[in-house]
Amino acid sequence: MIRMGIRLGTLPALAAIYLPLLLAVTACATTPSGNKDLLTFLNHDPVTKQEVLAHLGEASATFEKDRVLTYRLKSDKGGFSIQPTTSRYIAYHNAGWDGVDYELVLVFDENGVLQRHNLLSIRPP
Repeated sequence: MIRMGIRLGTLPALAAIYLPLLLAVTACATTPSGNKDLLTFLNHDPVTKQEVLAHLGEASATFEKDRVLTYRLKSDKGGFSIQPTTSRYIAYHNAGWDGVDYELVLVFDENGVLQRHNLLSIRPP
């Protein structure tokens, strides 16, 4: 005969402890975290590089002497969110392009004013 180490009387107590925890974790996993208005400021000319950095934070990459900035974005029912791309985050979470749905490319003139922007799809919806 096999004996179980849990008494029957403790099962309701364990369920009372772990069920709310499980429900909370599940709810967090399915709640949209995006912001539908995250990129709307880009359509209000003029937009400066300083405004972009204030709204979106550090770019995932820069090119042409910081005249081109790129951001990796995730998309969900809530809208867009910036994917962390610092080397420490990538190393710890084994990230990089995981979870990235779009790349935002911003091109500035020599005075730091936004000239054009493109949202490139990385993964089809």
